[in-house]
Amino acid sequence: MHVLVIGAGLAGLAAGRYALAQGFDCTLVERHTNAGGVAATWKRGDFVIDGGIRPLLGVNPGLQAYEVYRDLGLLPGLPLTEISTLCRFLDERTDRAIEVSRNLDRLGLELRQLSPDDAEHVDDLIYGAKRMGLLDWMMMERPVEIMTAGDRMRQTWRLRHQLRYFGGIYVQPVSVLAAKITHPLVKSLLLSLCAPEAPLWYLMMLLSAFAHGQMALLPEGSVGLVGRMVTGFEETGGRLETDCCVEEIVVEGTPRGDRAVGVRLQGGETLEADYVVSAADGYSTLYDMLRGRYLGSAVKTRFREWKLCRPIVLVSLGVARRFAGEPPLNVLMLRRPFFVGETTVDTMSLRICNYAPRFAPSGSTVIQACFETSWSHWSALAEGDRSAYEAEKERMVKEVIRRLELHYPGISRRVEMADVATPYTTWRYTRNLEGAYEGWLPTPEVIVSAIPRTLPGLTHLALAGQWVVPGGGVGGSLLSGRHAVQLICHESRVPFHHIRE
Repeated sequence: MHVLVIGAGLAGLAAGRYALAQGFDCTLVERHTNAGGVAATWKRGDFVIDGGIRPLLGVNPGLQAYEVYRDLGLLPGLPLTEISTLCRFLDERTDRAIEVSRNLDRLGLELRQLSPDDAEHVDDLIYGAKRMGLLDWMMMERPVEIMTAGDRMRQTWRLRHQLRYFGGIYVQPVSVLAAKITHPLVKSLLLSLCAPEAPLWYLMMLLSAFAHGQMALLPEGSVGLVGRMVTGFEETGGRLETDCCVEEIVVEGTPRGDRAVGVRLQGGETLEADYVVSAADGYSTLYDMLRGRYLGSAVKTRFREWKLCRPIVLVSLGVARRFAGEPPLNVLMLRRPFFVGETTVDTMSLRICNYAPRFAPSGSTVIQACFETSWSHWSALAEGDRSAYEAEKERMVKEVIRRLELHYPGISRRVEMADVATPYTTWRYTRNLEGAYEGWLPTPEVIVSAIPRTLPGLTHLALAGQWVVPGGGVGGSLLSGRHAVQLICHESRVPFHHIRE
């Protein structure tokens, strides 16, 4: 049996590995020249730019994400760098800084000392994060379509100690708690740790996972993780076809209904398959490749009403300097905000890749500034006035360097490389809708939604990727690839096997 997977991002690579483990033949087709999807890495001269994974979650036993990594042969073995500071948050207006360390009691003490009036709210957050423990909120063993009553009972049992956090104040967005905070630095800190629209329990989960040592950085960058997955896929018999753009998923009518039978490529070539897995952008799959024929009311509602993850601008600089002792992850509350279109940029995250010596020549470092922006601004420039688009990118470099001079005087004279990735860049390489690199915004309603991996009226097709796992990150994306193959096994009545069985 032949399985064809569209998209060689993390979900697609995982689906390919699991398909091969069942004894299926598998072909992966990728529109870009390299695998990885949004976990992208590229070179600019002697510098390596990692545009994908930052902290990796679930790096030790205790979370099911670790079991997925182990099943795929990633852990143990993948180089990791332990982080003692989740981020350093600096208010440029007051020169006051807070470091979010793994010691939650210390964090709570610092926040209470900074703002005694907010002590009650700080205590609630820290107490909840400590009591929550490790939460496997999105790691379902099997997709919702084939979950049994026993599966649901086991899922509930695993979450028995955390169920209290799925109600009451804990399901309110983080922004609701932040609105009660009086101190501007504490307020901004809370809003920067995750999306303000995410539920409070999600922020508590992240703090708890970090406190338990479940986050690490990748010294090889995303390319190390993606490279291991590509090697594992090809060495076990998989075929990866890059620079291969799918125009249409070919559907055949049968007495029992429609079924996917392959894909038609942009050049007109047709690739046949017994089953198709789409790990591509959700909108492109449903509205373009399938011509909008199998939507259903739930799918239409999602794309009409759910909000997308806000796109970002990533400014990467190669700097002739080492930054020993600096925390790799920083958040700057800017003294002088700047404007990008109609968006005011008053907060900027800063990633100092001093933990990744392969990213830069000896004595140099890659620094990445990241901030939220709007899709409409960049798409209008890119499609309407290319010279204005390039000029705006150059302006972003100057705005970032100007801010970095406040913290690292003379850095502007040491910049050896500059690269800007915009939301339009993300869309051009991945086709992610409006540059939404993480899919859906993880609101309280969305983040707990069990999105089906199949479509009404169409068989022999399964969906994978972040568009079916809201807020899923790396672990959730990889798991969605396994879910897609579990659905294929269920439909074809073939027992499912884990890779390492």
